[in-house]
Amino acid sequence: MVETLSLERRKRRESLAGLFRIDITDAFDMELVEDIQAAAPEVQILQINVVETINLDISPLTELKNLITLKLFEGSELESISLRGIEELDALVALEININPEMSIEEIDLTPLANHPELRVVTIACLTRNLKGLEVLRTIPNLESMGFYSLDMSELDLSDLSGCQNLESMYFGELGQENPIKPFSLKLPRKVPLKIVEVSDFFSEDMEFQVDFEFLRDIESMDSLSLRNCNLTSFDFTRLSSLKRIGRIDLSENRITHLDITPILDIATFTENALGEPTFIIDSDVIIQIEKKRQDDIPTILSKKDKIVEEHKGSYAIDYEFGHQWLRKILDTHSVEWI
Repeated sequence: MVETLSLERRKRRESLAGLFRIDITDAFDMELVEDIQAAAPEVQILQINVVETINLDISPLTELKNLITLKLFEGSELESISLRGIEELDALVALEININPEMSIEEIDLTPLANHPELRVVTIACLTRNLKGLEVLRTIPNLESMGFYSLDMSELDLSDLSGCQNLESMYFGELGQENPIKPFSLKLPRKVPLKIVEVSDFFSEDMEFQVDFEFLRDIESMDSLSLRNCNLTSFDFTRLSSLKRIGRIDLSENRITHLDITPILDIATFTENALGEPTFIIDSDVIIQIEKKRQDDIPTILSKKDKIVEEHKGSYAIDYEFGHQWLRKILDTHSVEWI
């Protein structure tokens, strides 16, 4: 039987013919999937800017066996998202759901991701009230990075991911409910080789933020810890005092007025020469506090030479040069109070 296509679909197939990378804005339906399969069966990177779709089901994509990156954007009319069938996309390395529905989606079920053989990066950026099956992410053997954004939730407990052997980076942004009734609580997994933890922004300026730093007990160094614009009024650096090194720290755009850095005076950060940017970032009006008993130690600390730490197991493609330039710069640019 000869397939009869509309002029619009023929033009779409012509525009997609032979592509390995596709970025398309359209309704996510069987016609779109059929046209992609017919015109570009070897596609490797697929970004669909979803419009005019209420229920998104990715299972029709399972014939795209060479797909390594799947990105789903926009989706203002979406009411549900189903990941059923994603386990059949054996080559998939990166999944990004970056959807902005007008109303919060009740739940996204992550259980189809269980034991995926190649998946390395998972990003969920979507107004949703619940993430079902978070614990299955621990079964993904090659998972390296996760991102969670725009979650309409009061807490995010990732402790069930403890033991992920390759998980190095976690990113969070625009978290919490619009009208919070309690602090947003973030619990990170233990016994994972985390090198990067970055949190920024909340839906509400009234949101208080609580993060469990127990995960630091299992690691000796980090590349980046960023808690930017998290409505913080203070930060206790004793939480970081067990670390030997920390590449960069960002506590900017918070409500911090005084910051006691005594617990981390001896901890080296990346040098600006290595990273190419400042490595200790706070607002210019923050008053730095240091215990008086450490005042005589400052010249000795500042005299230490920068050095490359060969054994540092990091995530950045740089020379891992560490030093105390951060301390000199902070003392030069901020008011200091000896306590």
